[in-house]
Amino acid sequence: MKLVIPAVYEDDFVDAVAELPIAHLYGASGGDSGLRANDALPQIADDALAEYVAQARNRGLGFFYALNASCFGNGEFTAEGQRWLVERLGWISDVGCDGVCLSNPYLIAFAKKRFPTLRVAVSAATAADSVDKILYLEADGADVIYLPEYVNRDFPLLRHLVKRCRARLVVLANVGCMISCPIRAYHTMITSHAKASLEVGAYVDYPLLWCSHEKARDPAQMLKSPWIRPEDVAVYEELGIEELKLAGREMDRAWNERVIRAFA
Repeated sequence: MKLVIPAVYEDDFVDAVAELPIAHLYGASGGDSGLRANDALPQIADDALAEYVAQARNRGLGFFYALNASCFGNGEFTAEGQRWLVERLGWISDVGCDGVCLSNPYLIAFAKKRFPTLRVAVSAATAADSVDKILYLEADGADVIYLPEYVNRDFPLLRHLVKRCRARLVVLANVGCMISCPIRAYHTMITSHAKASLEVGAYVDYPLLWCSHEKARDPAQMLKSPWIRPEDVAVYEELGIEELKLAGREMDRAWNERVIRAFA
């Protein structure tokens, strides 16, 4: 089993984890929108990120750029948005990233058509939870599918997906989302617009507040949550899953190293 891990932007982090079974790291520059509010993530400039990617490649580690906002306000269909996408994806490719993680279905097709050598990973936010959905994404060029966390304990489904799908399937191991969250889609939407909301001082992570309240009110929700214990990794290996993704971009280095080593 190999791990997909958050990039921690410290000089010796790559060296510290290079000997572990890592498929690739993932991260982004500070200015791009994704599925974490910008104020919760370490801010790194483009030039520094390019140096980090080069350092990772020198140690044999791949890097996927997280451009995984679900919604761009339809800006991707404007002339300005199209120019930005070409420039941004071109930069991602030029600095040596192995791939890009996307949620927006149009961007998945766009990225693969314009930059065919750039591997495309589909974010868990896309909710690719069936053969039909994954076949659609594969036809648009998806190479890697980060499965939504709520399928983690549906072993018949996972076995079926491994059998039927060509793309590499990755399970998300360590999130505390509620198993049947009624506002999951809403959460991905508001975080996609968090950057713009922060700029006007109007960002509130309402779904996280609601979820935290529910788990405090009913601790059973935490046990039902679809996280995976490190000691259960072998169960997923037997199903044919070869990679686990670890969340934690918003956490510090000590937290990330502890989690990565536990799963390794």
